[in-house]
Amino acid sequence: MKIYIHSRAELEATENDLRELVDALAGSGARWAVNAEFASVLTERLGITSADVEVFTKPDSDGVVVSYGGDGTFLEATRIAAESDLPLLGINIGRLGFLAHAPKEDLGSVFGDLVADNYAIMERTMLYIEGDFSKQHLHYQCAVSQNNPECFIYDIS
Repeated sequence: MKIYIHSRAELEATENDLRELVDALAGSGARWAVNAEFASVLTERLGITSADVEVFTKPDSDGVVVSYGGDGTFLEATRIAAESDLPLLGINIGRLGFLAHAPKEDLGSVFGDLVADNYAIMERTMLYIEGDFSKQHLHYQCAVSQNNPECFIYDIS
């Protein structure tokens, strides 16, 4: 199992949050890699060099994509996961997390469950919308719910 971490440079995580993430990944026994943008964050804020972390551009066929951030980061990661036909897990480090549900407080257990294959995959439908949106200044919203108390709202600008 390989864990592919996708995150952003403008991440609102503390150095302690980042250290806990790296320590939990290292302690999980899984192979792991990060996107280039997040690798630069680890280098700048933790002093981790490119020799210490693998950077991915496109995940291999074996593993799971993990979004580390908020809902916007999760939406970016959906494309990566879909293109590689891999499951996606969202770790929320922001205030709200409608899409990214895994808690940042117990990353050791989260990654341990992934490595132990102790998780269930919930299939979701991805919408693809095509059009010329360059001349419009409208705010599009799509709400998806199946009589579920959780309602997912995607903003498309």
